[in-house]
Amino acid sequence: MNEGHIPVLLTEVIEALHIVPGEKYIDATVGLGGHTREIVKREGVVLGIDRDPETIDKLRIKNYELEIENVTLVQG
Repeated sequence: MNEGHIPVLLTEVIEALHIVPGEKYIDATVGLGGHTREIVKREGVVLGIDRDPETIDKLRIKNYELEIENVTLVQG
């Protein structure tokens, strides 16, 4: 999903969030989905927002291909 992109401070962000299964999280700069993917791996529910509609479309396709659930993507 990340197409060669390495999410910034991924370990630190995930640890700081203290993800609880079923709880809702917002990734307001979803980009290529690195943080969102880790939240979903821990059974969190994510609203991913990005201003670039092409990025959102790419993530929708990847989410479908990888059968990732619990993610809603919006352009904004």
